Amino acid sequence: MRTETTTRTLYKFNELSEDAQDEAIEELSDINLDYEWWTGVYEDADQVGIKITGFDTGRGNMIHGDLTQSAEDVATSIIKTHGESCDTYKTATNYLTELENIVANTPDDDPDTEDIDTEFTRAILEDYLSMLRQNYEYRGSRKSIIETIEANDYEFTADGKLS
Repeated sequence: MRTETTTRTLYKFNELSEDAQDEAIEELSDINLDYEWWTGVYEDADQVGIKITGFDTGRGNMIHGDLTQSAEDVATSIIKTHGESCDTYKTATNYLTELENIVANTPDDDPDTEDIDTEFTRAILEDYLSMLRQNYEYRGSRKSIIETIEANDYEFTADGKLS
């Protein structure tokens, strides 16, 4: 019987050469995209009254979903929870302004808002598709991959292979 002991030198990401860092990033390129990366965006939509039922940020470039509350309630919720610089905030503000104008200029108590409600739903879903696209792009970026590597304190061989 024989026992052999092997010793390996392991490196933190920042200790690797530039080529080895590139190799490590390539090896872990899908680390932030391998498991339901869209969950946070779905949860955000759900909190304001939108149910996203499907999307494609690739060639299909589409999103499907429905409002689970009235368009006015969804817009109001977005105004309360999203920052002014968000596209969703701007879309909600535009909708509420248009709704206010229709209500103010309609003599009856039940103005027809179906067209602007439909347009708001389309526009707000497009905003969420944009969020999904940005989230995907960030999670696949070099910066995000490095953040994950460092946060998890991964170690590598000299050639950038995960130990």
